[in-house]
Amino acid sequence: MTNTKLYLLILFVVCLFSACKDEKCKDVNNNITDIKEETIKVTKYDINPEWGIEEVVGINGDQLVCQSNNADKFYYVLSTKDFTLQESFGVKGNAANEWIMPHLLLTGEKGKCYVIDNGTRKIHTLVNYKITTQNDSPVNGLINGEKMYKHLLCYEDMSPNEIILRTIDINTGAKIDSLVFADPTKQGMSYKEDFAYCIKDGKLVLGQIHKNNIKILDISDDGKLKPRCNIQGSTEDKAVYYTGVAFGKGTIYMLSQRHRKEGYSSIEEYDFDGKAVRNIKLDFKASKIMFDENNNMLILSGSKDGALRTIKL
Repeated sequence: MTNTKLYLLILFVVCLFSACKDEKCKDVNNNITDIKEETIKVTKYDINPEWGIEEVVGINGDQLVCQSNNADKFYYVLSTKDFTLQESFGVKGNAANEWIMPHLLLTGEKGKCYVIDNGTRKIHTLVNYKITTQNDSPVNGLINGEKMYKHLLCYEDMSPNEIILRTIDINTGAKIDSLVFADPTKQGMSYKEDFAYCIKDGKLVLGQIHKNNIKILDISDDGKLKPRCNIQGSTEDKAVYYTGVAFGKGTIYMLSQRHRKEGYSSIEEYDFDGKAVRNIKLDFKASKIMFDENNNMLILSGSKDGALRTIKL
């Protein structure tokens, strides 16, 4: 190889590396309002009010885990097939193996989960919803909006002037990365920066609750965050936008409240390049959305009647 050819080859490699290194987050205008709303069949399941279910936590295989507000147990486990009760767990109290302010983390491993108790500052390992070990919490402080991804704990670290999305190693507590949402006024209004988010297959997508904004990030196996797409909508003041995020098969489902004053929620579907592809109008208000991969359906909760609803995809 001549010196000239070698020089050109080296120059090409250097330029390619620099281009990859300097790759920036892409800004995309949200085109969801250009897509006509459609309706879709929704199946309703009435839930026993004695269970006191107030929030859907997540899907664990063929089970839906829900948080309860009743005086007996913290969590109820339902079948994703027909939402019948399978078991309940989590005793309220401050004695051994009891919880005060628990936060449940589903690991994706069959039968295994964690509970971090903000009250006792302990982390409990559970197998088949039974406590097997207890250790000090890996977090110095309180956690909110917690999720597991591989060996990582992701959570919101909240203060009056900022909300920080952190990734840490759940085994060691080592801080890995963070994404800061600061109150620009520094007047203790960080709640206006709050968000809902979801993590799966190396992607983290978040939708801001009080802003017309969606962010798509890459998350590495070691917990590093890299913004890849910022989907910005108009600045119209709707007060509430996104309260839930779910990953489908190659698509993103955002639970939107932009029509809450008109009496309904909607599901906005996007691809991973930030393009809106579908706009589904619901005939009720929902607050949470989950994707059940085994049954290829969306599960919606949070309606005033206490029912769960599903949409087959």
